[in-house]
Amino acid sequence: KSIIKTLHSIYKHFCLQQTTGFSEEVQAVVAPAVQSMIEIQNECIKNLLPIPVKAHYLFNLRDIWKVFLGFCSLSPKKSNEPLTVARGWVHEVTRVI
Repeated sequence: KSIIKTLHSIYKHFCLQQTTGFSEEVQAVVAPAVQSMIEIQNECIKNLLPIPVKAHYLFNLRDIWKVFLGFCSLSPKKSNEPLTVARGWVHEVTRVI
């Protein structure tokens, strides 16, 4: 549990720093997005075990990082609505995982 709290704190801080130019509604999406990504990561590790045919089912912290790099590359000029940011986050999750 302490590792999950630490990961949540690190990624939440990183994303809040990257979204300082966004509206408050968008910044309110950051904490749930971080928590959801950590939960998705844990479920993938638990349920998508690597097998010889699908050896690419190896998940690590790099995958979470890739999602948030894409998430934080959004521009406040083009995507300053919570729905647009949430769609970008969903796109990054499906792209990486």
